[in-house]
Amino acid sequence: MPKYIVYEQPISERIRVFLRLESLFDQMSYHERGGSSWDSAAVLSGILDVKALFSRSDLKIEIVKELDRQIATLGKLVKSPEVNREQLDKTLKEFERLAKRLYVLPSQQGPQRNEFFNAIQQKGCMTGGSCVSDLPIYHFWLMQPSERRRQDLLQWQQGFDVIRQAIELILRTIRNSGTPQNKIAESGFFQYTPDTSTQLIRILLPESSPYYTEMSGGKHRFSVNFMKASFSERSEKSSENIEFQLSCCML
Repeated sequence: MPKYIVYEQPISERIRVFLRLESLFDQMSYHERGGSSWDSAAVLSGILDVKALFSRSDLKIEIVKELDRQIATLGKLVKSPEVNREQLDKTLKEFERLAKRLYVLPSQQGPQRNEFFNAIQQKGCMTGGSCVSDLPIYHFWLMQPSERRRQDLLQWQQGFDVIRQAIELILRTIRNSGTPQNKIAESGFFQYTPDTSTQLIRILLPESSPYYTEMSGGKHRFSVNFMKASFSERSEKSSENIEFQLSCCML
């Protein structure tokens, strides 16, 4: 069975932010398994990025709104004979459990009024600002035993767990709502008018394909250019007809 590289284009800003959160959580999960100071630095950087996203808007409300929206949408499928009732009930219970936990969660996550974090954030805006000469306390922390650093990171991530679970469930449910369809991009270009309820566009290309996608557009129309990848020169748009799979995800 061929393996694919998946390219995604969110239709709404809400889903775009959720995808960014998912990427940050995935990177943090990967480095949490390591014990080196570089792993700890990567996790800490992820915590700061997640905290920054939450400081710009009330993401907790956006996540709760999306959970409630999906609960209402899935609830309408209960009487459908084509639905696996047992699996649907299980999914609905998981949505409701996470929604209840989020209702009582503070809007701002991550360390608050923490001088150590503030110093890293301020210096982190500078190129190379996290070096020893600029942030000796950060260097001191990175030189602590791995278990001490791991405990600190767990403490600083309090509240992230339920958010991570909610984002994972929301995006997984949206992705599973789409069915890949075979399409052809003539001369490396494809344009499509999605259903107004589409939330996420997914394009699947075989791992062996020399192309990647550049997508743009919104809920009314989106377009895709298939680019020939180059890492030494400027990538160029393909002039060939390219077979790919398209999945318009809506829930």
